[in-house]
Amino acid sequence: MKKLVIISIAMLFIGKFSFAQEGGNSLKNFRFGMYGQPSIAWYKSDKTPQMVSDGSALKFSYGLATEFTLNKVASFSTGVEASYLGGKLKIVDDSVFYYYNTGNKDTFMLQTRNYRVSYVTIPITLKLKTPEIGAFTYFGQFGINLSIKTKAKSISDDGYTIKNKIYSEAEPRKDVDITKDMALFNLGLNIGAGFEYNLIGTTSAVVSVNYHKGFTNALKATSKELHLKSGNSYNAYTQNAKSDYVSLTLGILF
Repeated sequence: MKKLVIISIAMLFIGKFSFAQEGGNSLKNFRFGMYGQPSIAWYKSDKTPQMVSDGSALKFSYGLATEFTLNKVASFSTGVEASYLGGKLKIVDDSVFYYYNTGNKDTFMLQTRNYRVSYVTIPITLKLKTPEIGAFTYFGQFGINLSIKTKAKSISDDGYTIKNKIYSEAEPRKDVDITKDMALFNLGLNIGAGFEYNLIGTTSAVVSVNYHKGFTNALKATSKELHLKSGNSYNAYTQNAKSDYVSLTLGILF
C-alpha cells in the first residue's frame, strides 16, 4: 500500500510537469487515474492427474493506471496493481500428503485447498476507442499481465491427519503459509471491453469487464511441501495449475 501511495504522488508530479511543458494539452496525451477491481478467480489444472479445479473465489484488486495516447483511436495503457487472486483445487485420490509436524513426521492427507495469493501486477495493454458519443466513449483492450508474487496462504486445507498409520478426519487447517509453493512470476492474457463516461474536461469515470487467462504455471512445478505417495515412499509432488479470472474494473481517469 505504501508503495502505491508513493507511485501515486510521483504520477501527480509527472502529470503537472507534462502540463507545464506542453501548454495545457498534455492531458490529451497523458492520463492517469486509479481503480478498484472485484473479480471471480479460479485455477485450471490440466497437467496434474491428481489435481482438479474445485470452484471459484471472490477476490479484489486495486491500482494506479497511466495512459499514453498514440493517435485518435489508440492508446498505450499500463500501471501498477495490488492483485489478490486464488481459487480452489481438489486432490482426487489419497496420494498427496505434507508434513504438519516435522519433528514427529505427522502427515496430513490433502483433499482440498483454498488459495489466497498476493501479487504486484503490471498490466500492459493496447486500448482502442470509439469517438465520443454523447458523454460516452467505448473501448476494447488487449495485452498481458506481468505479476510478481508477494505472499501466499491457504485459507483452508481439508483432509485427514495420519499418526502411526491411523487416518483421522481433521479440522480444516487455516492460514497455512504456502508462499514457497507458488511460482514467483505469473504471465497472462488481459482482454476486455468497456466505456468511459465524461464527467468534466478530460476527467472520466471508467467501467470495463476483462478476462484474464494465465499462460504460466501459478504453482511451483516441483512442490516444496507436498509429497506424492508411491508404495511406501514419498516423492516430491509435481503440480501445475494456471490462474484465470474475470474482473469488473471501476475507476477514474484524469
